[in-house]
Amino acid sequence: MKTKIKISAVLIICTMLFGCITAMIDIGGYKLGIRKTGTGQPTVVLESGLGAGHDHWTDVQAAIEQQTTVMSYDRAGIGQSEASPNERTAKNMAIELHTLLEKSQTPPPYVLVGHSLGGFIIRMFADMYPDEFAAMVYVDGSHEDYYTYLQSTMTEEEWQELKQKEAQSMAFAPEAIKQEKALFSVSEEQVRNTVIPDVPFIVLSSSKTSPPYVTEEVIETFQGMHASLVEQVSPENGIHIIVEDTSHNIATENPEAVIDAIKTALEMVE
Repeated sequence: MKTKIKISAVLIICTMLFGCITAMIDIGGYKLGIRKTGTGQPTVVLESGLGAGHDHWTDVQAAIEQQTTVMSYDRAGIGQSEASPNERTAKNMAIELHTLLEKSQTPPPYVLVGHSLGGFIIRMFADMYPDEFAAMVYVDGSHEDYYTYLQSTMTEEEWQELKQKEAQSMAFAPEAIKQEKALFSVSEEQVRNTVIPDVPFIVLSSSKTSPPYVTEEVIETFQGMHASLVEQVSPENGIHIIVEDTSHNIATENPEAVIDAIKTALEMVE
Protein backbone atom coordinates (compact mmCIF):
# COMPACT_ATOMS: atom_id res chain seq x y z
CA MET A 1 0.00 0.00 0.00
CA LYS A 2 2.82 2.42 0.89
CA THR A 3 4.43 1.76 -2.49
CA LYS A 4 1.20 2.61 -4.32
CA ILE A 5 0.84 5.81 -2.30
CA LYS A 6 4.41 6.82 -3.14
CA ILE A 7 3.86 6.17 -6.86
CA SER A 8 0.62 8.17 -6.84
CA ALA A 9 2.35 11.05 -5.07
CA VAL A 10 5.14 11.06 -7.65
CA LEU A 11 2.62 11.10 -10.50
CA ILE A 12 0.72 13.99 -8.92
CA ILE A 13 3.91 16.02 -8.43
CA CYS A 14 5.06 15.18 -11.96
CA THR A 15 1.75 16.31 -13.44
CA MET A 16 1.56 19.51 -11.41
CA LEU A 17 5.15 20.68 -11.80
CA PHE A 18 6.38 19.26 -15.08
CA GLY A 19 3.33 18.59 -17.24
CA CYS A 20 4.08 14.90 -17.77
CA ILE A 21 2.74 12.62 -20.49
CA THR A 22 -0.68 11.21 -19.55
CA ALA A 23 -0.96 8.42 -22.16
CA MET A 24 0.91 6.59 -24.92
CA ILE A 25 -1.28 6.17 -28.01
CA ASP A 26 -0.68 3.61 -30.76
CA ILE A 27 -1.32 5.28 -34.12
CA GLY A 28 -0.36 2.36 -36.35
CA GLY A 29 2.53 0.31 -35.03
CA TYR A 30 4.22 3.09 -33.05
CA LYS A 31 3.13 5.11 -30.03
CA LEU A 32 3.02 8.84 -29.42
CA GLY A 33 3.01 10.36 -25.95
CA ILE A 34 0.27 12.88 -25.20
CA ARG A 35 -0.60 15.19 -22.34
CA LYS A 36 -4.36 15.65 -22.36
CA THR A 37 -5.97 17.68 -19.59
CA GLY A 38 -9.08 19.72 -18.87
CA THR A 39 -12.64 19.16 -20.07
CA GLY A 40 -15.00 20.67 -22.61
CA GLN A 41 -14.90 21.73 -26.24
CA PRO A 42 -13.44 22.89 -28.51
CA THR A 43 -10.19 21.08 -27.78
CA VAL A 44 -7.04 23.19 -27.97
CA VAL A 45 -4.27 21.27 -29.75
CA LEU A 46 -0.70 22.47 -29.11
CA GLU A 47 1.87 21.77 -31.85
CA SER A 48 5.52 22.41 -31.00
CA GLY A 49 8.34 23.75 -33.13
CA LEU A 50 11.38 21.93 -34.53
CA GLY A 51 12.80 19.51 -31.99
CA ALA A 52 10.53 20.58 -29.13
CA GLY A 53 8.26 18.33 -27.11
CA HIS A 54 5.02 18.74 -25.22
CA ASP A 55 6.78 20.41 -22.30
CA HIS A 56 7.33 23.53 -24.43
CA TRP A 57 3.70 24.36 -23.55
CA THR A 58 3.73 23.65 -19.80
CA ASP A 59 2.67 27.12 -18.64
CA VAL A 60 0.20 27.59 -21.50
CA GLN A 61 -1.47 24.22 -20.94
CA ALA A 62 -1.76 24.77 -17.20
CA ALA A 63 -3.79 27.92 -17.86
CA ILE A 64 -5.95 26.72 -20.76
CA GLU A 65 -6.92 23.42 -19.10
CA GLN A 66 -8.91 25.52 -16.61
CA GLN A 67 -11.23 26.50 -19.46
CA THR A 68 -11.41 23.57 -21.90
CA THR A 69 -9.73 20.35 -23.04
CA VAL A 70 -6.15 20.87 -24.17
CA MET A 71 -3.72 18.39 -25.68
CA SER A 72 0.03 18.64 -26.23
CA TYR A 73 2.21 15.78 -27.43
CA ASP A 74 5.66 14.62 -28.50
CA ARG A 75 5.92 14.12 -32.25
CA ALA A 76 7.27 10.79 -33.46
CA GLY A 77 10.89 10.22 -32.46
CA ILE A 78 10.89 13.12 -29.97
CA GLY A 79 10.67 12.93 -26.19
CA GLN A 80 8.76 9.83 -25.12
CA SER A 81 7.25 9.12 -28.54
CA GLU A 82 8.41 6.24 -30.70
CA ALA A 83 9.88 6.75 -34.16
CA SER A 84 7.66 6.80 -37.24
CA PRO A 85 8.37 5.08 -40.57
CA ASN A 86 7.06 8.17 -42.37
CA GLU A 87 9.24 11.03 -43.64
CA ARG A 88 9.15 14.02 -41.32
CA THR A 89 7.35 16.44 -43.61
CA ALA A 90 4.59 18.82 -42.55
CA LYS A 91 2.00 16.79 -44.46
CA ASN A 92 2.97 13.47 -42.87
CA MET A 93 3.10 15.01 -39.42
CA ALA A 94 -0.35 16.56 -39.92
CA ILE A 95 -1.71 13.15 -40.92
CA GLU A 96 -0.13 11.62 -37.82
CA LEU A 97 -1.66 14.34 -35.65
CA HIS A 98 -5.09 13.61 -37.14
CA THR A 99 -4.68 9.89 -36.44
CA LEU A 100 -3.50 10.65 -32.90
CA LEU A 101 -6.58 12.75 -32.21
CA GLU A 102 -8.83 9.96 -33.48
CA LYS A 103 -7.05 7.19 -31.58
CA SER A 104 -6.96 9.20 -28.36
CA GLN A 105 -10.72 9.77 -28.65
CA THR A 106 -10.31 13.52 -28.91
CA PRO A 107 -13.19 14.66 -31.12
CA PRO A 108 -13.34 17.90 -33.13
CA PRO A 109 -13.72 20.81 -33.33
CA TYR A 110 -10.12 21.87 -32.60
CA VAL A 111 -8.39 25.15 -31.97
CA LEU A 112 -4.96 24.54 -33.51
CA VAL A 113 -1.96 26.28 -31.95
CA GLY A 114 1.38 26.00 -33.74
CA HIS A 115 4.84 27.34 -32.91
CA SER A 116 7.56 27.70 -35.56
CA LEU A 117 7.56 24.48 -37.66
CA GLY A 118 4.37 23.59 -35.82
CA GLY A 119 2.76 26.43 -37.77
CA PHE A 120 3.35 24.50 -41.00
CA ILE A 121 1.82 21.39 -39.46
CA ILE A 122 -1.39 23.09 -38.34
CA ARG A 123 -1.75 24.80 -41.73
CA MET A 124 -1.46 21.42 -43.44
CA PHE A 125 -4.00 19.99 -40.98
CA ALA A 126 -6.41 22.84 -41.66
CA ASP A 127 -6.05 22.35 -45.42
CA MET A 128 -6.62 18.59 -45.27
CA TYR A 129 -9.33 18.52 -42.59
CA PRO A 130 -11.18 21.84 -42.99
CA ASP A 131 -14.36 20.62 -41.27
CA GLU A 132 -12.59 19.55 -38.09
CA PHE A 133 -11.14 22.75 -36.70
CA ALA A 134 -12.58 26.04 -35.53
CA ALA A 135 -9.61 28.42 -35.25
CA MET A 136 -5.84 28.74 -35.50
CA VAL A 137 -3.25 30.49 -33.36
CA TYR A 138 0.13 30.98 -35.04
CA VAL A 139 2.89 31.43 -32.44
CA ASP A 140 5.75 32.95 -34.45
CA GLY A 141 4.98 30.23 -36.96
CA SER A 142 7.26 29.49 -39.89
CA HIS A 143 6.67 31.17 -43.24
CA GLU A 144 7.42 29.47 -46.52
CA ASP A 145 9.36 32.48 -47.87
CA TYR A 146 11.42 33.28 -44.78
CA TYR A 147 14.61 31.34 -45.49
CA THR A 148 14.71 32.46 -49.12
CA TYR A 149 14.48 36.04 -47.92
CA LEU A 150 17.01 35.52 -45.13
CA GLN A 151 19.53 34.11 -47.61
CA SER A 152 19.06 37.16 -49.82
CA THR A 153 20.21 39.41 -46.96
CA MET A 154 23.55 37.59 -46.58
CA THR A 155 26.74 37.11 -48.47
CA GLU A 156 27.47 33.57 -49.63
CA GLU A 157 30.09 33.28 -46.89
CA GLU A 158 27.61 34.35 -44.22
CA TRP A 159 24.97 31.94 -45.51
CA GLN A 160 27.38 29.00 -45.47
CA GLU A 161 28.49 29.97 -41.98
CA LEU A 162 24.87 29.93 -40.81
CA LYS A 163 24.26 26.55 -42.45
CA GLN A 164 27.37 25.18 -40.75
CA LYS A 165 26.18 26.40 -37.35
CA GLU A 166 22.79 24.80 -37.93
CA ALA A 167 24.46 21.53 -38.89
CA GLN A 168 26.57 21.64 -35.74
CA SER A 169 23.48 22.21 -33.61
CA MET A 170 21.91 19.11 -35.19
CA ALA A 171 24.95 16.88 -34.68
CA PHE A 172 23.68 15.14 -31.55
CA ALA A 173 19.94 15.57 -32.16
CA PRO A 174 17.64 12.52 -32.47
CA GLU A 175 17.20 11.25 -36.02
CA ALA A 176 13.59 12.50 -36.20
CA ILE A 177 14.70 16.07 -35.48
CA LYS A 178 17.45 15.85 -38.08
CA GLN A 179 14.83 14.72 -40.61
CA GLU A 180 12.43 17.53 -39.70
CA LYS A 181 15.25 19.98 -40.41
CA ALA A 182 16.52 18.21 -43.54
CA LEU A 183 13.02 18.09 -45.05
CA PHE A 184 12.08 21.65 -44.07
CA SER A 185 12.22 22.81 -47.71
CA VAL A 186 9.79 20.03 -48.65
CA SER A 187 7.44 21.21 -45.90
CA GLU A 188 7.76 24.77 -47.24
CA GLU A 189 6.54 23.67 -50.66
CA GLN A 190 3.71 21.62 -49.19
CA VAL A 191 2.46 24.61 -47.21
CA ARG A 192 2.89 26.96 -50.16
CA ASN A 193 0.09 25.06 -51.92
CA THR A 194 -2.42 25.36 -49.07
CA VAL A 195 -5.18 27.89 -48.46
CA ILE A 196 -5.91 29.33 -45.03
CA PRO A 197 -9.64 28.88 -44.35
CA ASP A 198 -11.65 31.90 -43.29
CA VAL A 199 -11.84 31.12 -39.57
CA PRO A 200 -10.52 32.99 -36.52
CA PHE A 201 -6.78 33.23 -37.14
CA ILE A 202 -4.54 34.92 -34.56
CA VAL A 203 -0.89 35.41 -35.42
CA LEU A 204 1.74 36.28 -32.82
CA SER A 205 5.06 37.67 -34.08
CA SER A 206 8.27 37.96 -32.08
CA SER A 207 10.10 41.28 -31.86
CA LYS A 208 13.62 40.60 -30.55
CA THR A 209 16.55 40.37 -32.92
CA SER A 210 19.29 37.73 -32.66
CA PRO A 211 22.35 39.22 -34.39
CA PRO A 212 24.34 38.92 -36.52
CA TYR A 213 21.90 37.42 -39.03
CA VAL A 214 18.45 38.25 -37.66
CA THR A 215 18.56 42.02 -37.75
CA GLU A 216 15.83 44.57 -37.13
CA GLU A 217 15.11 44.58 -40.87
CA VAL A 218 14.78 40.79 -40.94
CA ILE A 219 12.42 40.82 -37.95
CA GLU A 220 10.24 43.50 -39.56
CA THR A 221 10.12 41.55 -42.82
CA PHE A 222 9.13 38.37 -40.96
CA GLN A 223 6.39 40.32 -39.20
CA GLY A 224 5.22 41.50 -42.61
CA MET A 225 5.07 37.90 -43.82
CA HIS A 226 2.88 37.08 -40.85
CA ALA A 227 0.66 40.05 -41.67
CA SER A 228 0.25 38.73 -45.22
CA LEU A 229 -1.02 35.42 -43.83
CA VAL A 230 -3.61 37.24 -41.72
CA GLU A 231 -4.76 39.10 -44.81
CA GLN A 232 -5.87 35.78 -46.31
CA VAL A 233 -8.84 35.70 -43.94
CA SER A 234 -11.62 38.24 -43.49
CA PRO A 235 -10.94 41.30 -41.28
CA GLU A 236 -13.27 40.07 -38.56
CA ASN A 237 -11.34 36.79 -38.29
CA GLY A 238 -7.74 37.94 -38.64
CA ILE A 239 -5.67 39.35 -35.77
CA HIS A 240 -1.94 40.09 -35.91
CA ILE A 241 -0.10 40.83 -32.66
CA ILE A 242 3.56 41.78 -32.33
CA VAL A 243 4.71 40.55 -28.92
CA GLU A 244 7.06 43.21 -27.61
CA ASP A 245 10.45 42.41 -26.08
CA THR A 246 10.07 38.70 -26.89
CA SER A 247 12.08 36.44 -29.17
CA HIS A 248 11.09 33.29 -31.07
CA ASN A 249 10.09 31.06 -28.13
CA ILE A 250 7.09 33.13 -27.11
CA ALA A 251 5.37 30.33 -25.16
CA THR A 252 8.28 30.02 -22.73
CA GLU A 253 9.39 33.67 -22.63
CA ASN A 254 5.96 35.28 -22.50
CA PRO A 255 3.33 32.56 -21.97
CA GLU A 256 0.65 35.11 -21.07
CA ALA A 257 0.70 36.41 -24.65
CA VAL A 258 -0.07 32.92 -25.96
CA ILE A 259 -2.66 32.24 -23.27
CA ASP A 260 -4.46 35.50 -24.08
CA ALA A 261 -4.42 34.70 -27.81
CA ILE A 262 -5.90 31.23 -27.24
CA LYS A 263 -8.58 32.62 -24.95
CA THR A 264 -9.46 35.20 -27.61
CA ALA A 265 -9.72 32.44 -30.22
CA LEU A 266 -12.01 30.45 -27.92
CA GLU A 267 -14.25 33.50 -27.44
CA MET A 268 -14.37 34.03 -31.23
CA VAL A 269 -15.66 30.49 -31.86
CA GLU A 270 -18.30 30.47 -29.13
